[in-house]
Amino acid sequence: MEIEIISKKENPLLNRIEARFSVSHAGKATPRKRDVANALSDEFSTKPDLVVVDEYWTPCAGLAAGGIARIYHDKQSLETAEIRKESGSKKAKPPAESAAPKK
Repeated sequence: MEIEIISKKENPLLNRIEARFSVSHAGKATPRKRDVANALSDEFSTKPDLVVVDEYWTPCAGLAAGGIARIYHDKQSLETAEIRKESGSKKAKPPAESAAPKK
């Protein structure tokens, strides 16, 4: 797996770098997002848990994948800017009871 950084943009307001990348994986399965995040962390000299692979796609039967990642400078910036996914059941929560009395 080889990663090429196509473009990168510093975003000082959110304390992160926004990068577009390409991953070549000829003859192998498309790498997982976590593997790509680890490779990007090596490329940007940061910890893997500060890298968020936002979009990641492979053209049909393609030998390369592309994507967009956000690389944060610290954990606090990541927690402030990113929406956390709730863990646990994937079942929908019941709607909240309304304050108005039922007739």
